[in-house]
Amino acid sequence: PTPSRLPFILSPTSAAASPPPYTTVLLVPTGTGARIGGFAGDALPAARLLAAVSDTLITHPNVLNGAQMYWPIENALYVEGYALDRFAAGEWALIPSR
Repeated sequence: PTPSRLPFILSPTSAAASPPPYTTVLLVPTGTGARIGGFAGDALPAARLLAAVSDTLITHPNVLNGAQMYWPIENALYVEGYALDRFAAGEWALIPSR
C-alpha cells in the first residue's frame, strides 16, 4: 500500500507518541436458533472481556439488553443494526455521543 493508505505511520514526531486507540467490534447474531444472543444478556461475558482489553467496544444493543434489563459498559458504543452494517462495509463513520 502507498504510505497515504496505511492506517498508522510512524514519523520522527509521532514515534514517541501513543499508538492509536484500540477499537473492537462485537457482532452477535440474535434470534431463533442463535447459539448466543438469543437470550437476555448471554453475550455479556464476551462483551465485558472485549471491553476490558479495548479502548472502545462497538456493539449492538441486543448484546447488553434483554427486555427490561440493561448492563451498561463504560467504553462501549451501542449502534443499531443498519448503522453497524454500513460501518462494517466502510460506508459510514461513527461519532460517539452521550
